[in-house]
Amino acid sequence: MGIDTIVQNISGPDQLAQHFDQLAVELLANGYTLCFSAQGTSMKPLIQSGDLVRVEPIDPRVIHLSDIVLFLNNQGFLVLHRVIGFKYSNGFKYFLTKGDQAAQPDGYFEMQQLKGKLTAIERNGEKITFRQPVFKFANWLAMVRSRKTSLSQKLLPKLARQWLRETVFKKYTFQS
Repeated sequence: MGIDTIVQNISGPDQLAQHFDQLAVELLANGYTLCFSAQGTSMKPLIQSGDLVRVEPIDPRVIHLSDIVLFLNNQGFLVLHRVIGFKYSNGFKYFLTKGDQAAQPDGYFEMQQLKGKLTAIERNGEKITFRQPVFKFANWLAMVRSRKTSLSQKLLPKLARQWLRETVFKKYTFQS
């Protein structure tokens, strides 16, 4: 189904919401960057409901641990969560994703289910990009914490929270 077909089938705001996932997948597949308002709390405090997020098309072959990706889950919905692991099975690479606030990972997803990569967040006029070294490091800390290894359970959460409060979040104080 092409973009024209999707757009022609939209008759109002409710229809737009129903077709957003389909339209987003089509636009990303055609090389377009998306900016949209995030919904939900699974990636707090980094991404909060209402934040403007920028997602760029990606080559799933160059996804790294700690990247935040937009993917189609097994129910067919788009989800923006962090990559915390991967595995190879039968010659294919699978990605393990998890929301930062989720108790359990989402599961493993095939490469073709990954559609885009988060590159920036904007809240109240403040913009952060994930190309900045401080945010690459903060993303890595969040990924290690999400993996729940014994070291990260004992040491990293407290140190990571303290470091994030004193550096990243102090500089980019977002008022919700």
